Amino acid sequence: MQYEEQTTATNVWVMRHGQSTLNRAQCYQGCGAESELTAMGFESVRSAGKRLSGESIDVVYSSPLVRAQQTAALMCEALATNGISPELRIEPALKELELPGWEGLPYESVTRDQPEAFHRFRTSPAHFHLTKPNGSEIWPVQELEMRVHTLMIRLAREHRGGKILLVTHGGPARILLLAALGMTLDRFHSVQQS
Repeated sequence: MQYEEQTTATNVWVMRHGQSTLNRAQCYQGCGAESELTAMGFESVRSAGKRLSGESIDVVYSSPLVRAQQTAALMCEALATNGISPELRIEPALKELELPGWEGLPYESVTRDQPEAFHRFRTSPAHFHLTKPNGSEIWPVQELEMRVHTLMIRLAREHRGGKILLVTHGGPARILLLAALGMTLDRFHSVQQS
């Protein structure tokens, strides 16, 4: 999906949160299982903050999840060391993809206990679906794609010619990379942002 054509470029930095407690435990996080940054996560964010500290970023958008908000706050602190004080806005569309029934579970147990669903997630993410506790079905990757594309259309209009930093998660970052590379949703697992 192409975002709105512009005559003035908007610079967008996409940053995934630092290592979190559930990353370290090798568990699915999704948007329901909450975790916080580890010491390594804080250190990697501080390092990234040093690299971006010279950029005149206008606004930082963060997922509402704790690990992303911790990352965004550190980035704002790093930018402030050079006199840059971007506004920090919480943006629900930057949340991780929803994985009901998987969130908080180790990767290994999902692979072992739900092999068919795991196989669909890895090989056909555009058609992958899960059932919520209330019995309704969700297509996590499709719904994430719609949410992120809708956000980017709005941000491209609102920040035409500006500089923005998006602090998000692996799933939304992948969606943005796929769009930038002109790749389809079934290539979701072909790109990674660490």
